[in-house]
Amino acid sequence: MSAIDGDWAIWHESEVELILREVFNSIPEDEEPLIFGDPAYKGAYSVIRPYIQQPRRPLTAREREFNYNTSTICILIEHLFSYILNL
Repeated sequence: MSAIDGDWAIWHESEVELILREVFNSIPEDEEPLIFGDPAYKGAYSVIRPYIQQPRRPLTAREREFNYNTSTICILIEHLFSYILNL
């Protein structure tokens, strides 16, 4: 099983998506919070992921900036997880 398969399986088994739908139900759609995830969560409710360059369609400056900013935060969070696990 790949990491993506494992992540996707845990996402479904945990029923997080159902919980998010219930919690976000009372929030107007244009104000719903989003969760940043990796490509394993493509199509999952309320999850966004990095923009991916497509053939013959380079990323816009805004998309590159979004990817840079979110990846910087993700790296920080992953380092914190690593630090905690090592304790």
